[in-house]
Amino acid sequence: MKAKFWIGVTCAVLALAVSVDAQSGSRGLTFGAFDVPLTRWGTQQGTIEVTNEAGYLKFLKIETHLQFEGEYLNPERVERFNYILPPGESRVIDFDISVPGNFGKAMLDITVHDVVDTLDDIFPGQDVFRQSGQIRFKQSSEIVPFMQERLTVPPRVGQSLDFDYEFARLLPLFLSEGKSVAEIAALADTREEYVRRVVDSMEAQQYLASTVEGPRPTFPVVRLAQAETLKPLADDAAIKLADVIASNLATYRGLLDSLVSAGRLAADSNEVLDGGTVMYRPYPIVGAMLLWFDLGQEFISDPRPLVIFHGSDPCNANIPMYMYLVEGGPVFNGSHYYNLQLERTRFSVNWGDTIPRLECVHNYHSLDRPLRDRRDWRYPTDQLPEVHILDTSKVYIGLRHLRAGTVPVITELSDALRQAAEELDLNFRHLGFRYWFWNLVADRTLDNLVERGALVRSEPRYYRFEGR
Repeated sequence: MKAKFWIGVTCAVLALAVSVDAQSGSRGLTFGAFDVPLTRWGTQQGTIEVTNEAGYLKFLKIETHLQFEGEYLNPERVERFNYILPPGESRVIDFDISVPGNFGKAMLDITVHDVVDTLDDIFPGQDVFRQSGQIRFKQSSEIVPFMQERLTVPPRVGQSLDFDYEFARLLPLFLSEGKSVAEIAALADTREEYVRRVVDSMEAQQYLASTVEGPRPTFPVVRLAQAETLKPLADDAAIKLADVIASNLATYRGLLDSLVSAGRLAADSNEVLDGGTVMYRPYPIVGAMLLWFDLGQEFISDPRPLVIFHGSDPCNANIPMYMYLVEGGPVFNGSHYYNLQLERTRFSVNWGDTIPRLECVHNYHSLDRPLRDRRDWRYPTDQLPEVHILDTSKVYIGLRHLRAGTVPVITELSDALRQAAEELDLNFRHLGFRYWFWNLVADRTLDNLVERGALVRSEPRYYRFEGR
């Protein structure tokens, strides 16, 4: 069997170590010439020659798995392709390899599985051919200065296939500076065709819009100097909010006792069907319900519900209305995850003080075939949320108590942020801008309450509230 991997590109240096697990004639299959032209970003086509020497029809699945080890992003791409090979026939089979625009080393595995039916799952022992290797994409000297600061996007957007690689975050930054497609391609040492494909994909998802000057981001791009100017506003507001909430928490237990005495709240905190006993858990009540369900909505989207993932989900995370890009790492960004889901007669709130990994159940796809339907998702077993039934008529009593005195702080903050945004040429009216800023405020407020002992950070760190 002959294996050929193409080398000789300016943006990538390919060093491939090939290992072949399959033997010719394994399970009636013989493999011939194998060609993978890994030379650039984007979807590329490989070929493999396969002969069916068995006396019956063969169902094959080809799986490609590319895993990056980047500067700070490590995108992963998996593709699966189905083929039917009649007995006695020899074919050159095509398959795609999706290479996202990322820098650093990527490991590639290509496996052929001999399955009972192409609709079946893959089981151990069905792989009859395997090759692996690695490719490295180097940063050009021109792009190195732009890689010094992390580019942060909203929670879960950074885990979507649209923004989990470095070029996807650099592109809006460059476009916001007025750079052309040709200039961006030269900076990244890639083809203009690839840049245009990413631009087209972002335009289709309303992250970019065409203008007379060229494509431009539809969301705020906050540069490092701007973030440094705005962060003190968030820090100051977080201290003021923590002062007010801590004072309210000091009398919060007395409120619960009065509700129990009046027969409006179960005395047993484990009475989960009561719908109000979640109020015995001040950490998630403050973190999720006060700072996000109540004050967060008021600051960001009022009077509209704060449904960040409306029309999408936390796996696709296509949220142009709440999108932002911030130059700078955790010091300029909050880490809270908030996902309000509305149905006709009920709602649910998923919240965590850190961004969950989530296991996304979806079809494998590439940039050429973006997935538009919603994906099922679940928490991994080590991040399972604590679930509570929520009776809003009861919980609102606690929220009114905890939010008392916060309105002047929110109003002052909103006015100060609007003025600062105007001076910095940032769009205060964009929901994404306020979403970014509020996450920073909420994150620092909760940390402040924990540090001063007003709240105890509880485990687990993730919660789900089922409301009615």
